[in-house]
Amino acid sequence: MILDSTLTAEELAVISEIEATSSLLKLVMRLTGLRFAAIAKVTESKWTACAVCDEIQFGVEPGDELKIETTICNEIRTSHQAVLIDEVAKDPVYANHPVPKLYGFQSYFSLPIIFPNGVFFGTLCGLDPLPAKLGNPETVDTLKVFCTLLGSTLYAHERLMEAEHSPV
Repeated sequence: MILDSTLTAEELAVISEIEATSSLLKLVMRLTGLRFAAIAKVTESKWTACAVCDEIQFGVEPGDELKIETTICNEIRTSHQAVLIDEVAKDPVYANHPVPKLYGFQSYFSLPIIFPNGVFFGTLCGLDPLPAKLGNPETVDTLKVFCTLLGSTLYAHERLMEAEHSPV
């Protein structure tokens, strides 16, 4: 079970080796209209980019870390609930939130990636400096399916690694 707070080289390799990762992130961007999407490992102390698709030069690459308190993904880590913001400036919860101001985004989503055994891994997230309509139920359902697929794939790989490294 992944309980360590750091993204291991092995975890990063697994995510980048998942053949469909870049296609999935491109599809997420097309689906949402956002120009930045990422898969991140989120722990109590940090946010680590695992895979990134960036058309706005946001400046985050796989392996880069952010302080957890400078992310909304920390809220997803504790609540396991999705956050979707169509337009920060008009959002009653996030209009004055420090994170959108820090990074300069108007639209944002983050959904939890949870292993089949219930362990939280991280998030599938996206943002854009321009507003976007993200609350469409079909969009949300599709993003949830992507998170389930990511969680199942990462969990299966972890089980395989444990089996290969366990004494016979």
